[in-house]
Formats: sequence, C-alpha cells, structure tokens
Amino acid sequence: MTLRMGVTTLEEYLSATCTASADASKARECAEVVHAVAEACAAIDGVVRRAGLNDVSAYMEGKNGSVNVHGEEQQALDDHAHVLCVDALVKGSKCRWIASEESEEVVAGDVCGRFACVFDPLDGSSNIECGVGVGTIFGVVEVDPSDGPESVYVRPGRDMKSAGYVLYGSSTVLVLSFDADTGVCAFTLDTDRKAFVLTRIDVTI
Repeated sequence: MTLRMGVTTLEEYLSATCTASADASKARECAEVVHAVAEACAAIDGVVRRAGLNDVSAYMEGKNGSVNVHGEEQQALDDHAHVLCVDALVKGSKCRWIASEESEEVVAGDVCGRFACVFDPLDGSSNIECGVGVGTIFGVVEVDPSDGPESVYVRPGRDMKSAGYVLYGSSTVLVLSFDADTGVCAFTLDTDRKAFVLTRIDVTI
C-alpha cells in the first residue's frame, strides 16, 4: 500500500501494516486495540473542545472527590475520559487487560485476548481552563491469557508492541509507533471524515 499524506487513514495504515507482518493474526489483534484507543480519543476530543461550555460544566467544577492510583485528586473530566477509553476497548477489541491511571483496579476484558492496554486517559486536564494542551498516553503490551492483571505492571517499556499519544489542541494529533519495523507516524483527526488521517511519516527525535 502506498502511504498518501492527508488521504491514508489510520485504519488503512494499520490494515496494510498487519498484512505485511510475519504474524498477521497477532498484528491485527494489536491493531484492534490501537484502533479502539483512537476511537476513544476522537470522542475525548469532542468533550475537551466543549469543556468550557455549559453542557459539560460539571467537568470543569473542580475535583470529583476521588483519588487516582497516584494519590492525585481526579478531575471529573479525567473520569469521563477513562470511561470512554475502557468502553471503547471492551467493545472494539479483544484486549485482555485494561489498566488506567484513573483506576486502582485493572479491568478484565476478553479472556482470550493476547494484549493489554495501559493508558493515562487525559493527562493535564487541569490545564484546560487556561488553554494549555492536554493529551492521552497509551501503550499496548503482549500478555499470556493465563497471566493475572498484575502482569500488566511488571513488564519493561521495551516489551511494548505499540505505543503512542494524542495531543488535543488547535488540531488533534495521534503520534504512533505501531511496531518496531514501521517507525513512527503522525495522524491528524479529520472531524469531517471522523477519522485520523496520516500527516507525517518517519517521525524522529
């Protein structure tokens, strides 16, 4: 497949990458997890953009009284982003374990799934009121279906099969490393097409 800037969607990119993979079945399962996260992030984008308006004022009225796993008081907006991510992963993928910064408990997904997803659903949400960028950070790691939820936390970063982040701002950008062979690409959310569209390839530091 020829990658076309501003045309190729994330779904098309993942499909082509999986087809070229030595283990296409496993790659497609990982792609399902990434695609589910992207779907959640598109929904989070809509909430973030309206966070200062009356219909979601509840998200901006300070803390919700609960504390996340790091001892930080949670913004209601963090909670909402967490729910969007978990729902998307449960309904849209075979993710085995779902671990969020906003939940002390690891959520059980598909018992036959070979991957777990770890994420911070909305990093920096307290910055929204002053217009500073916020984002979602995620990683996908392979797990044995027989492993318990604690297995998600004992794996080093080098074991990640896929990782990325989404920045919400004047445009919403997903930066993704799908696997070690494909490099890093950036996709920009096209709200008209309701899809992340490829805008950069071979992103390097």
